[in-house]
Amino acid sequence: MKKYQFSYWNCQGLAQGVKYLFYYKKIEFEDIKLEDIPTYFGVLRPELSSLTNFPNLPNLKVSDDSDDDSKDGLVITQTNAILRYLAKQHDLNPDDNDDQAQIFVDTINGVLDDLWNKLLPIIFQEAVMKDETRKKSILADLLKFTTQLNNHFKDNKFCSGDKKVTWVDFQALQKLFILKKVSKEIDEMEHIDRFIEDLLGSAEDQDDFRGKFEEANGEIDWLLPSFKSFEGQWGFGKLSEQSYLFP
Repeated sequence: MKKYQFSYWNCQGLAQGVKYLFYYKKIEFEDIKLEDIPTYFGVLRPELSSLTNFPNLPNLKVSDDSDDDSKDGLVITQTNAILRYLAKQHDLNPDDNDDQAQIFVDTINGVLDDLWNKLLPIIFQEAVMKDETRKKSILADLLKFTTQLNNHFKDNKFCSGDKKVTWVDFQALQKLFILKKVSKEIDEMEHIDRFIEDLLGSAEDQDDFRGKFEEANGEIDWLLPSFKSFEGQWGFGKLSEQSYLFP
């Protein structure tokens, strides 16, 4: 049996899609929530550098129950790499002979990355947040991509189609629920809402999975960890406390 130790800052950020996968499949894991910047960069990151050439957060350490030395296990960084590894272990990839499902998964993962890359400058670049012309351009792009996804879910139950939940559904669950806080227009996209409900209802233990989802969006800091330097920014605090970025 494999043991999983998953590390990230104490917020949703780039990690919550992975946690949703763990919750959905009821996989036990050690959830390391980092809060101290000096400790991470001064101690933990150098230790991680001795285990992988790509030290980063989030990261997943995988070992077998029989392993006494963590250096004998796997260390995986980058969210997509972690999700793809877990998908292989827990039957969350499209079926081998379903080319259309695989194309959907890869395409939607790319669209979600595009959405994220459009959103981040508003959060981390003060000049962008103050530039109304740039913000309107970013909103137009966000609406374009979310409309594409809304149209996909009009015709398909999940990201891969109607047949199977796959790893990219958990990326979509996190990112689309956050994007609903960008604008009222995105918030009211009915087929995205239906996808979220269908995914929550497809878990073997629906009540447990829905409870974990509601806890994440009601009690856990969402995009940004609770560092004082982020205070007052959109994306700081609890998702349930956020107003629309574009009223």
